[in-house]
Amino acid sequence: MKIDVPLENGLLPDRYGKFAPATNQLAGQPVTSFPIKISNAPTTTKAYAIVMVDYDSIPVCGFTWIHWIATNIPGDWQEIP
Repeated sequence: MKIDVPLENGLLPDRYGKFAPATNQLAGQPVTSFPIKISNAPTTTKAYAIVMVDYDSIPVCGFTWIHWIATNIPGDWQEIP
């Protein structure tokens, strides 16, 4: 299975993070999710669970930060826009 997300120089583009333009923010927080493409998953896949883990947070807060968890994503999806 392969999972692709758009990266620029190995990082998520600013439009998906804290430097998102004002049109992509609500109360000062980014609200546009980055797209996720899934390919070559087993044909028997029933559902996905995805965890956004930030290992770079360790020097800042002392532990790995879990940004979000998404579960029960249908196994026949090939893209999460």
